[in-house]
Amino acid sequence: MKTIQQSELILLVNGIAASGFDESDSVIIADRFNDSANHKIGLDGEMTLFITNDRSGYVEFTLMQGSDFHNYLLTSINAQENGAFIPQFVQFKDGSTGEIISGTQAYINRPSPARYGNAPTSRTWRIVCERLDILPTEV
Repeated sequence: MKTIQQSELILLVNGIAASGFDESDSVIIADRFNDSANHKIGLDGEMTLFITNDRSGYVEFTLMQGSDFHNYLLTSINAQENGAFIPQFVQFKDGSTGEIISGTQAYINRPSPARYGNAPTSRTWRIVCERLDILPTEV
């Protein structure tokens, strides 16, 4: 039996460890925008498979309102919006399973929506990647 622990999840943005994650079922999501392969069926029923080079995707993560990592992300997007764009690099590792997700040539598409009320809230960030690789567990 394998044990999965949230404490074993590591997310790095430009080599800096994110902290202050919200406690929910989907605190980190990594997904590609498009399928890796497509097909077409001809009139005679024969299928042709097309492998795409599009590996773009995103890493989305939710932080608690009080997370210090918000300032780092806000600083990054403010620099980006003012002409000092530095491509982001995002890497995620699940220490429990060994799975690694790597996103390169990335950018933050917008600041996380700010919500304030009578209780602490969470804020979700999305980093869009030119290439998102989801690598298998080490054997």
